[in-house]
Amino acid sequence: MQTRQLIRHCIETEDKKNPYTDEKIAEILDLSREIVTNIRKELKIPDSRERRKSELHKAILQIIKSQPQISDRQLTKKLNDQYFVIGKYAVSKIRQELTLSKTQNTTSTPIFSHIIGYDGSLKNIINRALAALIYPPFGMHCLYVGQVGTGKSTLIKEVLNYAQTLERYQQHFYCHEINCQDYKHNEKQLLVELFGYQQQAGLLETMNQGIICLNQIDSFPIQGKEMLLKYLNTGQFQRLDNPEIFMSSTMIIATLNTAIEDYQRNFSMVIQLPSFEQRPMKEKLAYIQKCFQNESQCLNDDITVKKKRFILYYPILFLIIFSKFKMKLKSLVLKLY
Repeated sequence: MQTRQLIRHCIETEDKKNPYTDEKIAEILDLSREIVTNIRKELKIPDSRERRKSELHKAILQIIKSQPQISDRQLTKKLNDQYFVIGKYAVSKIRQELTLSKTQNTTSTPIFSHIIGYDGSLKNIINRALAALIYPPFGMHCLYVGQVGTGKSTLIKEVLNYAQTLERYQQHFYCHEINCQDYKHNEKQLLVELFGYQQQAGLLETMNQGIICLNQIDSFPIQGKEMLLKYLNTGQFQRLDNPEIFMSSTMIIATLNTAIEDYQRNFSMVIQLPSFEQRPMKEKLAYIQKCFQNESQCLNDDITVKKKRFILYYPILFLIIFSKFKMKLKSLVLKLY
């Protein structure tokens, strides 16, 4: 039998739940892996991961459908019981992909249509944010990273509004916002408020299965950073001056202006928002138009800018509106005329 036929036969008779890798086929047929890989590609046969995907995804979706709040560990065990050879990390990653796919297919993105870029540069970002929110059983810890003015707070606000429409929040919606920068002169108070103290419960307990927003997490107390990272990874924490271990299912949503590796590595979902410079021209113009609309409402008067003048003064508008200079748009409008 020719080598091509042997490889095809080997793949056709394999266990569909645990397909042979190219290395395994090479071992069985006493061939080099390169030969197996090249012939498999010539035969237009996908690799082992792709061949198993259909069976594996079908099994995962069936389990999640009957047990929406099942943990990744329990899900992995059930798959192993069905003779899938797969670990918890791979199961968690596939589950995230399926959740994101479900969000893209079933969630109507236009609910964020008033956000500039909802159908452009922010489309995938919004879908990822919603996927983290609906990830079973109680959401996925999510970190928003972006420069000042990229819209982190606006997007989080809309995500939290959407959260209140979810079935698990229909009766009780627990949400609390903390600006870590506000505690820079009393860092212990932030740790007490979040984790608790001795016999006093903190927000992680009182807000269990809810959402806590930690803004400017780069200002989080250094002495409490290890406690926070432990919670993000295990769901476990301790109150200050109390050795007892507590558990919580509270989802953490945090914001950062600049990337910090320790936090990015420990959050399950990291969302990077584009800077204004990275936005397409269509969205930049929409931002300027929105600035004029907002100023028009403040002045309670119409503002008209002729097209020729707008093009002429566009570089000036760009510098003034989106730079750090705090010049009122009213003065800018007067200069245009």
